[in-house]
Amino acid sequence: MNRSIALASMALAFLASPAAAGVIGPTRPTQAVVLRMSGSGATCLPQSGGLDVDLQVLPNGDIDPYVQPAGQAFVITGIDWGTAGGTAGEYTPVAIHLTSPHPPSALVFATGAVADAAGKTWGSAVVPDVAVAPGVTICVGGASQVVVHGFHTTYK
Repeated sequence: MNRSIALASMALAFLASPAAAGVIGPTRPTQAVVLRMSGSGATCLPQSGGLDVDLQVLPNGDIDPYVQPAGQAFVITGIDWGTAGGTAGEYTPVAIHLTSPHPPSALVFATGAVADAAGKTWGSAVVPDVAVAPGVTICVGGASQVVVHGFHTTYK
């Protein structure tokens, strides 16, 4: 009797234990991705006023047009930016929008900095895992230089 109670208790304890969480982040080096903007606003300018993040910096330093792999989401984890031509002492916002083929664009992250004496800002920010579905363009407004960090994962 005591043995069956002990076994039942162990089984219930096992079932009540928390489930193991999956990894949130790249699990292989090939999933880590670095993107930047080309200066084109072909998709973004009409909808968000920003520029298209449309180039991928490859591990060997080459830069190619960015094409999101079929069936993969891109998860944004960070952004580095720089601006020029601002007014000294004024706050300059930098924003990430997602633009699908159908307007309007959606604001998903905003940051910024106060311009220095020359009217320039720069900064880095951790982005709280913004997922980008296939076919959606990443747009960044307010910056003249941008690097976006993230990784690919299966889109479900």
